[in-house]
Amino acid sequence: MLGLAIYVDNNETYYSIFNCIGEVKEQGKNPGVIQQGVQQLADIVETIIERYPKLRSIAIGVPGVVNNGKIILIPTHLHFLNYDLKGEFETRFQVPVVVENDMNASVFGFASNFEIENDTLVYLNFGKIGPGSGIMINGEVVRGRTFFSGEIAFVPQYGNHSFQQSIQLEGRNLRMVLAGDHQINAVSRLIATFVAILNPRAVIFCDDEIDEALLTRIADKSSAYIPQEHLPKLMISNWRQDYLAGLQQLALKLMITDCI
Repeated sequence: MLGLAIYVDNNETYYSIFNCIGEVKEQGKNPGVIQQGVQQLADIVETIIERYPKLRSIAIGVPGVVNNGKIILIPTHLHFLNYDLKGEFETRFQVPVVVENDMNASVFGFASNFEIENDTLVYLNFGKIGPGSGIMINGEVVRGRTFFSGEIAFVPQYGNHSFQQSIQLEGRNLRMVLAGDHQINAVSRLIATFVAILNPRAVIFCDDEIDEALLTRIADKSSAYIPQEHLPKLMISNWRQDYLAGLQQLALKLMITDCI
């Protein structure tokens, strides 16, 4: 039996094929589909299934809010909005499908990779289309009543500014960049908020968005808001690796459940 973990990004579509004990058989990438539409993603999955007819589960990661397989919020990509990805793909391919938010899958994958599945963690991504987070409390990924947990872009900060507005740099295609004291302070305030509410063991940053020097500045500024002994460990991790690992775990669970 084989499983497929696949996620859509702005520029590329990454996938991993693995067996029932988690051994990776193939990893690769295809051109991005999120700008084109769902049909292009379906075509990629169909091509993979043609090469691997023993595929028994599929986990799909998307940069949006997911409610039981339906994408209910996805910034700027309206052709994916309100699309029942789980239902449509299960009908088309006759294979069990799970659809997960990108950061929820990432925090799950990080915890699995480091064998800390029962801890409290926050995984941050500042993103090309907006920031997000994956939250795990005592080993459980938190999705919330309306599956909106982790949408940190909306967290209020300075005056009428949201967190997303606080870290945005004008004149750079609205890309989220940690470049100055204002952005560092915004992230530190966000960490202080998480500490006061969740008291996590660690806050994880994506390795393509931050370096050790920035991490030190964030830690120093965070200590101005929260006593040092309560601050979480700030870590940098390979986001793509964690993302695929989380999706793989979800697909494995689905594969096992379907066989029982």
